[in-house]
Amino acid sequence: MKNKYPVQSLLFPPEEISQQEILEFTHPLYFIDERTPVGRLSQLALEAGNWTFKAVPKKGDLFTVTHKSGITFVAELKEGKGKEKGTYKINGTVQHTGAKDESFFEKVNIHGIGENGEKLRPAQLGAIYSLLAHWSLTKDVATVVLPTGTGKTETMLVTTLVDRAKRTLVIVPTVDLKDQISEKFLSWGMLRKFSVLPPNALNPKVLVLEKTLPESFKIETIKRADVVISTPALLARTTEDVKEKLSDVFSHVYFGEAHHVVATEWNELKTLFKESKIVQFTATPYRNDRQPIEGNIVYNYPLSQALNDNCFASISLISVDERHPKKKDKAIADAAMERLVEDRKKGFHRHRMMVRAETRPQAEKLFKQYCKWFPSEKNVLVHSNVKGKKDIVKDIKSGKYNIIVCVDMLKEGFDYPDLKIAAVHGIHKSLAVLLQFIGRFTRKEDVLGDASFVVNYAEEKMSAELENLFQEGSGWEHVIKEIADAKKAEAKSLLWFLQCCKPYSGFDSPDISLNPKLVYPALSCVCFKCPKVSWIEFKKSFDLKKYSLSHPYINESENVFYF
Repeated sequence: MKNKYPVQSLLFPPEEISQQEILEFTHPLYFIDERTPVGRLSQLALEAGNWTFKAVPKKGDLFTVTHKSGITFVAELKEGKGKEKGTYKINGTVQHTGAKDESFFEKVNIHGIGENGEKLRPAQLGAIYSLLAHWSLTKDVATVVLPTGTGKTETMLVTTLVDRAKRTLVIVPTVDLKDQISEKFLSWGMLRKFSVLPPNALNPKVLVLEKTLPESFKIETIKRADVVISTPALLARTTEDVKEKLSDVFSHVYFGEAHHVVATEWNELKTLFKESKIVQFTATPYRNDRQPIEGNIVYNYPLSQALNDNCFASISLISVDERHPKKKDKAIADAAMERLVEDRKKGFHRHRMMVRAETRPQAEKLFKQYCKWFPSEKNVLVHSNVKGKKDIVKDIKSGKYNIIVCVDMLKEGFDYPDLKIAAVHGIHKSLAVLLQFIGRFTRKEDVLGDASFVVNYAEEKMSAELENLFQEGSGWEHVIKEIADAKKAEAKSLLWFLQCCKPYSGFDSPDISLNPKLVYPALSCVCFKCPKVSWIEFKKSFDLKKYSLSHPYINESENVFYF
């Protein structure tokens, strides 16, 4: 089939076509690139870039193209016409020349070190070994807590390889994250750079689901892939017959940004894939619907350790104090621009600014204002409904824009280290989400400086908790560290308590049902402390004509009984 992304010219004349030359690929090359009834199935042969290859004639227009690393494929080369005569283009997909049973599981080196010393981080190694230890004992749901920016996706990639996953399902909450994580799996992310994989290792066949699986869906489409990537709804909303077909297809199931999966979808998918090794990857053990994330926390990497391991850039908090509603946006913008100019004077020309709005209308208003206030800067507006969003995000990552105005669409899973200044015109009310947002700006690279976070301290909607957080100064990451680690410790303690709770036996069918994990009821609650108690006849304490009782639960290790 024709490749919809043709490759640019191969710079050599016909009579010298067996020479070693630089081949410029302006688009990726694929072994497989096709549309199936439910999504796109791809296997990447080579990423875009400049490569030195040797092309040897095979038959007709077919040539064997080889790189010194061992990457080899057969490609159809078409000579250009007119001004392009003497140059060649690769037509369609290319053919893999290796053995049919060649496996990417071979020669995996989890402790590999790249040419410039790049390697997996301690957090990633700790999470991988913790999962392997967990699976040596049980297939119970596992939770891995890694702060934003410490490399959750590469952890998924290596776990898939070292545990030799038969087929992996990755579930993420948004379409943007689905597209981004598929790019990582298509190329194995940074693993070649880290020498975890050899340069000539095959890439996996990746199916990105784009629609709910229909009744007529053929399971063979799924079985052609090594990795399937989806949002929760595309699986949870399909028919029972289709779910039955899917139930035993995946050896590993990963939930990315697990705190976003609503409880109903999570419970349904957990039950559907109960025979799989399920892992929840999250930066926070708190789910957005206020219910705790279930599963054993097998690895919890604290932010304090991430700072000790030098994972993050330092953060400076810049507070403005402007109460006038017509002046506060300009005050934030001026402070953020001043810091951007300072960073450029220090040589950090790659630094970019994100302008965070609370709503789409506010973002559109701020975009016009920033264009007026800073006409010499390249500004762009991006939100979930903007036209050409994919191309805009691609241009952002290529460094085309200096100032990016957005609502929330770039807050999670957006890997762009050049974002170093946050001009916050709408403060997150949730501390967990705020910490996640801050993590976008702490990505570390040698050629980048520290991050800066600009807020209006006079913001009337700010909670007391956030007021305590927003105290101006450098080294703000240490304040964040203490708050984030305390929250994670609290969540871990709660999850351990819940895992030890069991239904109290000998109780008749309850009058009402109550989620046993609901330990923050929106009702009044009375607690009693007793030196000695027997719960067998606890119902006699209530007038059952007036009260309905749920099934009681007991945590024997903590000696707590609740209903």
